[in-house]
Amino acid sequence: KQRTLDNLRFLEEAVKTTQCQLLNPEGGWYAVIQVPMTKVSEEEFILQLLEKDHVFVHPGYFFDFEQEGFIVVSLLPPVDDFREGVKRIFRNVAALAAAP
Repeated sequence: KQRTLDNLRFLEEAVKTTQCQLLNPEGGWYAVIQVPMTKVSEEEFILQLLEKDHVFVHPGYFFDFEQEGFIVVSLLPPVDDFREGVKRIFRNVAALAAAP
């Protein structure tokens, strides 16, 4: 329980420096991040994270989000792994926003 809380607190702080929004958690061990999707589809973004940066997240449509631009992250990984994954996610978001 403490690890999921620590990971959530880190995510809450990290998202403040991005163009993303963290949805209010409703319990459990997942967090939902709304990502501005302008250059690629949600699925392309998720596959890029997996293939290029080895970060596994779920697309929003796995959780019945009807719009694109939502990714779901697990709060269960070890703290160091989680933090590195979050950094990679936000680095990719920033790169997409900066791309012409």
